[in-house]
Amino acid sequence: MKRIDSNETPTALGISFLDIKRPLHDKKEEVWIYSHFLLDGHHKMFAAAEAKKAIGLLAFLSLDESFASKEQIDTLFRAFI
Repeated sequence: MKRIDSNETPTALGISFLDIKRPLHDKKEEVWIYSHFLLDGHHKMFAAAEAKKAIGLLAFLSLDESFASKEQIDTLFRAFI
């Protein structure tokens, strides 16, 4: 909490996955699920939430474990540019 109060912006570490799903009722529709899982920094996140302040997140996207093609992952990254 001291680090958050001193206007320092700590960074947490996570891993991300991109899953592309298709609903049963509409095979043409795609639902993109971009999930982040926190690996380290739980206390930093809690302190930032209590103080209502921002925190950084360094997340690595797992290409091998995502249910998405290379083209879909490229599309995801182009959306952030």
